[in-house]
Amino acid sequence: MKIEPAHHWQTGWDQYERRLVSLINSFDRPDVLELGGGGRPMWDLADAPANMNSYTVNDFDQRELDKISDGYRKACFDVCGDASVFAGRYDIVFSRFLAEHLPDGLAMHRNVFEVLKPGGVAIHLIPKLYASPFVLNMILPDRFAHKILVRYFPERLTGKFPAYYSFCRGDTDALRQEIDRIGYSQTEVTAFYGHPYYDRIPGVRGIDEAFSALAASRGWSWYASYAVIVAYK
Repeated sequence: MKIEPAHHWQTGWDQYERRLVSLINSFDRPDVLELGGGGRPMWDLADAPANMNSYTVNDFDQRELDKISDGYRKACFDVCGDASVFAGRYDIVFSRFLAEHLPDGLAMHRNVFEVLKPGGVAIHLIPKLYASPFVLNMILPDRFAHKILVRYFPERLTGKFPAYYSFCRGDTDALRQEIDRIGYSQTEVTAFYGHPYYDRIPGVRGIDEAFSALAASRGWSWYASYAVIVAYK
């Protein structure tokens, strides 16, 4: 059994970037904020969508922001903390693979709502529990996680950030309802299945692919590996 292309993880990753660019292009000169971009923003300035009025990169660590060009606008604040100084400033807020590292993911969504202008849009790409590699990432002690990285993923040896998955788990309908309660006028949460993490472990890969395909065919979004969240203020 194979995962249908529409539900495949690679489709989700590709769809996220296309949707983000489409949203940016739907605005007239939008102000755009990337959360958690730190020293590695989504785009180089030369490659960023041309119609943006401003492109601001956020991180909680000023040292990370200092690594990028002064051509970017920079906003140093904790996305789970107080963001009131940036209230109503942005048309589009986006993040990718940030939410799982936050101790209070719901606080992030509340703060995003606060910093968006009326009519603004948020879009996030998140990994999800209870896909097995992310369960392991959350529960394994650092020393065991390091051994796995050394053996199977040496290219990823850049340090292991804490993984909380505090608002990256369970059924996608439940996630959507919680985000809607913040005050968004409409929220979409689309689940995608499978992942590349077992590609070098053939036996495990086959078992996980088969179960992921079954989960996708049955709509078991609690086992989805990734989700794209789009929320309209």
